Amino acid sequence: MMEEELRAAIERSPYRDHIRFVGSCLRPRLKPDEEIDLLILVGDTAFVIETATIPSPAEAYEFLETEKRLNQKAGQCRDQCTILRQDLAQIDEWLEDRDPTNPVTQVAGLVITNSYLRDGNYVGDICHCHWETLINIISYGGMHFGVLRNNQEFILKAEIKNVADETIADSILNALRRSPKAEFYAASLTCADMHIKGYDQTDQEGIYRAWKMEFPSPHDLEERLKNCSFGALLVEAEDPLLNQR
Repeated sequence: MMEEELRAAIERSPYRDHIRFVGSCLRPRLKPDEEIDLLILVGDTAFVIETATIPSPAEAYEFLETEKRLNQKAGQCRDQCTILRQDLAQIDEWLEDRDPTNPVTQVAGLVITNSYLRDGNYVGDICHCHWETLINIISYGGMHFGVLRNNQEFILKAEIKNVADETIADSILNALRRSPKAEFYAASLTCADMHIKGYDQTDQEGIYRAWKMEFPSPHDLEERLKNCSFGALLVEAEDPLLNQR
């Protein structure tokens, strides 16, 4: 299903002339026991994509186990990138109709998950992102947000802005690193202190501190978005679902 969704995103992408889907479950000949989950080309850059489905952690030990799993996935992705850099010619075998005048010169690693816990974070040279973040950026050249104005729904897009002399691959990586959705979620976090009395028959209290999400109402969502760092880049966009009907 991920492969189909990624292929569809590339087909409707504003960058579709520069992005190619290479394959899934690919085994590099230099180390066939490794498996690349997904591989795409963006210009002269190969994106090695490692996928991970993680549960929603609640207890401290669950967060610890989640961090361990994500670090393990980052390590696997880094190893796959290293192997592919040593044998870039194999990409031509996986994608026989690739343009030989535009050789692959760089390799980038992504760990994509179903969680925003690490959206936009880097572990060394490996970028973590939510699957939806990657699909939005490839499909629409930015991140979509739904807002209400006078009870009518509009789609706002935080556009990718290409900097001078920046490749499309660099623009996509920079957008993943500064994920608008992750920034919006971070802006919606508030800290709650809960005072808990001791269980040892004393009057002493302890403090339990937790984070909670406080999203604005749909009518106030646009104002919150415009206060984010990408607020000036927001533009109205067509509802992508309308084009699928």
